[in-house]
Amino acid sequence: MKKRMYAQCPYCQTLFRVTAAHLNISQGYVRCGHCEHIFNSTTHLINDATITTKRRPNQKATDKELEVDAAADKDVPELLREDIYTPAKYISRLSSILLWGLMALLLMALLSSQYFWFAKRDWVLQHPQVRPWLESLCYNLLCALPATRNLKAFQINERLVQVHPEIENAVQIQANFVNQANFIQPYPQILITFEDVDGQPVRQRLFSATEYLGKDHTGMIAANGVVHFKLELVDMGDMIEGNDIVHGYNFEFF
Repeated sequence: MKKRMYAQCPYCQTLFRVTAAHLNISQGYVRCGHCEHIFNSTTHLINDATITTKRRPNQKATDKELEVDAAADKDVPELLREDIYTPAKYISRLSSILLWGLMALLLMALLSSQYFWFAKRDWVLQHPQVRPWLESLCYNLLCALPATRNLKAFQINERLVQVHPEIENAVQIQANFVNQANFIQPYPQILITFEDVDGQPVRQRLFSATEYLGKDHTGMIAANGVVHFKLELVDMGDMIEGNDIVHGYNFEFF
């Protein structure tokens, strides 16, 4: 019976069938078909007795199966392709690499989510494509999205500032503002400023929602919701001349 020869890659421990042709090429140096390392096959030969204990599961030890394909050897004799045994250690190493790669991707996704949540939470909660998805998720999980705000979405659409018709040295203010955001927001604070001819503040006051709406307000403004408020400012004699307000004024949201 013709003696079979086998070489074992010292790097990944994979076994290959080899012939005299392999051993004669480059003084026995070959390239492993699994890990592609180059090694000297003449110094890593394995005998038949060792092979019988290292076959793959369900692999039959037939002469036909162990024969070397001469045509394949002729095509690429220096590259050992026809392995008869791939050690579990090698397969386990590939599994570990894939597992660690998956874990790295999950950690990167988690870190990205944390960055956007803590650094740009309002941007995430106000995003027109992201927020509906988050609302749907919270609905199914029986949770509620935290309040967020975009002060630029508040716009005054009507206002009337005039001398109070009934109270002396008082100013009456009536105004409407709208929440143009596509999400609910907490009521803002409103800063009303009276300015001189040079645009410098003369009188200024910040009103909370409780002050301009009363204690019965709901605390949140619906998307595209409109709010009407009315204020009476006393001791404003220096702002009044006859029946006119002599200074400019503006509204800001905080």
